[in-house]
Formats: sequence, structure tokens, C-alpha cells
Amino acid sequence: MTGQEHIIQVMSDIGTNFQKKQDEYKGASDDVFRNFNQGAKLNGESPEATLLGYVNKQIVSLFDAKNINPDRLNDVDFINEKAGDIATYMIILMGMVRNKPGKPKHECCKDKGTILGSTIFNAPKGDRENDCC
Repeated sequence: MTGQEHIIQVMSDIGTNFQKKQDEYKGASDDVFRNFNQGAKLNGESPEATLLGYVNKQIVSLFDAKNINPDRLNDVDFINEKAGDIATYMIILMGMVRNKPGKPKHECCKDKGTILGSTIFNAPKGDRENDCC
């Protein structure tokens, strides 16, 4: 396999991991962010902060491996699990931010106000002033 083929396989694996995590986190609910929303309520923080706590757990595990057993960093299964979870959480974070009502999708939209009684984030494409999104 070439380097590019390995990266394409990794992206596919992340997609599979993402689906597994989504099924696990939403449980019987339709809320794909349920686990993070519930964690946020328990911790008195935002769902995004809760998600970053999950990321931190994976990063700490990687640093522990580096400092305690550096050979673990050559263990494909270990790296796939830790880095794959981090990548999956980052994808979920991107979805959380894009899904948040009342917030612009992109930095370029943040100061453009409200159009047709709806925030730019929720306005249909074409209804946004200077449509940047």
C-alpha cells in the first residue's frame, strides 16, 4: 500500500469508528450529541467542553505510553484506537458547532446580523447578506 492508500484506509476506519461512537453515545435517543449534552449537565459545562474532556483522556493515554512504555507508540492497534478516537471526537465537535442554533457557521458570517427574522446560521442559502457560507 502507498502512503495515500493508508491514509484513505484510515479515513474509512474513522468513518466506521464515528458510526460506532454515534450509536453508542445516542443510545435509544435521536440526539446524536446526547452523551455530551448529558455530561455537560452533570459537569456544569458546555457539551463542547465535555467532548474535549474525552479528547484529553485519549491524549493523556498517549503521553502515558510515551513516558512509561514508548514501544506502545509503535503498536498499530493502540495508535488506531487512541488517534482514531481523537479524530472521531474532532468530527463530532465540528458537527456540534455547525448544529448549534443561533451561531454562524463560519467566521466570515459572525458580524452579519440577522436576515429575514432568522440568524444567518439558520437562514436558507441565498437569504444571507453577502452569502459567504
